[in-house]
Amino acid sequence: MALLPVRLLARNRDVIPFDVPAIAVWTVGSLWVGTLDFLILRLRRVAEQLSRAGSNLLAGFVVFAMVMTWQLGSAMLWRPGPQSFAATIPAASPNRPRLVWILFDELAYQPTFEARDPSLQLPNLDRLRTESTLYTDMTPIAYRTTRAVPSLLLGSAVTDVVYTADNRYLVQTGNDSHWKPFDAKASLFGMTRAHGLTSSIVGWYVAYCPVFAGVATECYWNNQDAQDRGPTSLDASFVENVWFPLRILVEQMFAPRRAWADVAAWNAQGHIASVKDVSRHALDTASNIQADILYLHIPAPHPPAFWNRRTGSYAVGGSYLDRWILPIGCWGNCLTASRLSRAGRQQL
Repeated sequence: MALLPVRLLARNRDVIPFDVPAIAVWTVGSLWVGTLDFLILRLRRVAEQLSRAGSNLLAGFVVFAMVMTWQLGSAMLWRPGPQSFAATIPAASPNRPRLVWILFDELAYQPTFEARDPSLQLPNLDRLRTESTLYTDMTPIAYRTTRAVPSLLLGSAVTDVVYTADNRYLVQTGNDSHWKPFDAKASLFGMTRAHGLTSSIVGWYVAYCPVFAGVATECYWNNQDAQDRGPTSLDASFVENVWFPLRILVEQMFAPRRAWADVAAWNAQGHIASVKDVSRHALDTASNIQADILYLHIPAPHPPAFWNRRTGSYAVGGSYLDRWILPIGCWGNCLTASRLSRAGRQQL
């Protein structure tokens, strides 16, 4: 009775729509414990009634814990769909046009072109801009990757998504609240296959390969970010994935700022792993392009920060600008050198 309400307040500070300083948690906790002591010492009958109510509440938490335990057991048995697959793509004529679609996740237009920091040099993007059609009167179709990407690939607004334990990708579209399977055949890659063309996917975050297993020619995807599964990591050992969340649990009670910093560093390390892995596969695919359509979803400059432009190396922390130097600067040079035919560039 004394600890649980205080614990819930401390644990949910990040979802409260206003700032709750640590001193407020300690103050509320002290007042709550003091109130309980007063009731026990002075108002025993009220304390007994409150105790019964607390027991009922605790029973509800026990039921919740049992349901969560069952879900965790089910998750242990879940075997996700393929992380990659590839079919042979015959070599095409060097003059055959190809479409290359590069999605830089969280890339902002204004600081890229209109109000760029003087220290940030992006000559390849500047040259691409002078040779391209630039659309500026645009409205985002969605504000989250999980909704924006399927909306772009499907050609209709996806309002919500869920990826089930049996590897089904369910979506809600428009004003329809009913869940229905994502129609991969109606997507860009499905249309590509229907026209006898080949497609190659390298992506992040979205489970591309399970979703497009029947329509894409080759695919690779990865997501080592820890933001959606709490403070755990695919690269960490079992002991680390048990110890770190418990440590954060204690830090949130006694040193919340340190807990925030530790979780932020943990998330950044997972994102660094994603950026390294997806960028490497994307550059390899781009430099050896054979497919008619190449789709590259790059996890940059999506937060958290992962690059230190002063040292020229991956690092936890930094600013939004820091996340541009490696992925965008390198990508401009690497794609300029990729084997795209002149006809292909004109088509693009």
